[in-house]
Amino acid sequence: IPGWFVNLLHLVKLYLLRSQIKEEGKFMEILGALPSLVHLYLGVGSYIGGKLVFKMAAFANLKKLDIWSLEQLRELMFEEGTLPQLERIEINYCRLKSGIIGIKHLASLKEISLGWDGKVARLGMLQHKVDTHPNRPVLRLKMDRSHHDLGDIVE
Repeated sequence: IPGWFVNLLHLVKLYLLRSQIKEEGKFMEILGALPSLVHLYLGVGSYIGGKLVFKMAAFANLKKLDIWSLEQLRELMFEEGTLPQLERIEINYCRLKSGIIGIKHLASLKEISLGWDGKVARLGMLQHKVDTHPNRPVLRLKMDRSHHDLGDIVE
């Protein structure tokens, strides 16, 4: 992502496709600093790393996160203090073999949606984390549970 992105102070929605970003560090630091960003869509080929980490004090106003067709993505992690306004996460055409980690840090979370071919390891554990989350979010599954569950795979 070019350095001038930090100057997009009024950017509300960002859709990334085929940008082939390899490292999440600088990429997430730049995006996470955009003060008005409310909706982030990471689509096919936008990010080609295996792990995506949302770090502390980043994405102050993001409410919706869409992840579509990130073939190499294996893990989604949310650190304490990140995404304080995030309400919805939608995952389609991804196989999160290491799962979704840290949803307890998402204070405003209302929904996680596993859509078309959205698969995650240890779906039962994710369901438990959703059920015990203080905000009582919902885990929506587009298809039967068995379609979305990768079992106990951990990579």
